Amino acid sequence: MNQRTRVLLASFVALLLMGLAVMIFVHYSGRDDYKLTLIETSGVGLDVKNIHYSGTKAGRLEWELYADSATRLKGSEQVALENVRGLFYSMDGHRYVMRSAKAVIDETVGVVDAAGGVTIDSKDGTLKTRTARYLIKSKRITAGGFVEMTSGKMSVTGTGLDADIEKDTVELQSGVRAVITNEVN
Repeated sequence: MNQRTRVLLASFVALLLMGLAVMIFVHYSGRDDYKLTLIETSGVGLDVKNIHYSGTKAGRLEWELYADSATRLKGSEQVALENVRGLFYSMDGHRYVMRSAKAVIDETVGVVDAAGGVTIDSKDGTLKTRTARYLIKSKRITAGGFVEMTSGKMSVTGTGLDADIEKDTVELQSGVRAVITNEVN
């Protein structure tokens, strides 16, 4: 490949990247709560700060992910997120809020894998586990390890979790232990 072809190809790639940056800037320029920073890193396809992902179905918001940073590796459909807050919505309006130190989203497979002290809050209580997986299509949250749930004066622990957001049900798989406290004044 001669030098002129290389220069033209490099110029074309640079223009494409600048066009992408401009499109992202225009999209987020009206939003005060997001600051866009593009960073070029070796082996990384794109690194974006203060990101918001969302998914809709039939025009209705089904899930949202907010993160301090998102990194998409070259040749991969996965995006690694840092300091994550996920919002998952049921058809009847219930909202589940997940927080974790890290998560990986793969929209082609339809999963969000969260790790690093996962906490999920709902109207009924709080759930804590080390790792959890949100299945986008079936709207389920699963976890294979130890799980602790608290609601009011009740604490339930066990191993393995299957939560159905649409049915508003949570099932622990094994080793279930429930403690109910009754404070006497």
